[in-house]
Formats: sequence, structure tokens, C-alpha cells
Amino acid sequence: MKQVKRDQRGASISVLAVFFALAVVLLMGLVVEGGALLNARQKAAGIAREAARTAGQELDAARSATGGGAVVQQAAATRAGLRFLRAAGASGTVTVSTAVITVTATIRWNPTLIRFGGRDVTAAASVRLATGP
Repeated sequence: MKQVKRDQRGASISVLAVFFALAVVLLMGLVVEGGALLNARQKAAGIAREAARTAGQELDAARSATGGGAVVQQAAATRAGLRFLRAAGASGTVTVSTAVITVTATIRWNPTLIRFGGRDVTAAASVRLATGP
């Protein structure tokens, strides 16, 4: 039979190794979940940018063609932005003014390794309409 090494207090060294292994696994789980949360923030920001871009394409062609620059149809732009958010699996708001469209996108992030509850991740993006030549 193999002799187990013990320290000066008589405790087995393998118990200490188990605790260190558990700590390393827990730390790795936190790193993976932190990376996934950052990825979710990037995804929300991308959705907000694309929804704002989509909303910005809803121009009033008749008014824009007269040479007054880009004029957005506010109701159509709001609908287009919200439609994009829904299609992307996000919720949020679309605010349209005469020169700026702002979209806020919210997605749900749920951890995969360490089950400590999910959270909503929100990001905002704006586009400015080109009004001059």
C-alpha cells in the first residue's frame, strides 16, 4: 500500500489540492461567464446600431427630392426600428427627431456554466441624418 504524504499537522496534501482545483474551476467559470456577458453587450450594441440604420432609411422621398436634404418619416422610422428589434429578438425603444434617430436595445443574458441568474443587457445607438450636400 502506498504511503500518503502528510504535512506537519497531519493533514493530507490531497485535500489542499482538491480545494485549489475547485477554486481554479470556479475562477475559470467566472472568466467564461464574464466573456459571455461582454459578448451579449456587443450583440445588444450591434442590434441597436442596425435598428437605427434601418430606421434611418425611412425617408420622405417627396420632401427629400425637393433639395431640402434628408427628411425622415417619423412614424415609419419608428415602426421600422421596432420591427428590426423584434426580428433580432430584442426589445427596446426608438426615438426619432428631425436629425437624430436613437435606438435602445435590450436583450436577455443567461449564464451557462454558473447558474446565478441572468440579467438584461442594454445598449443604445444613434444615427444622424445627413441634411446637406
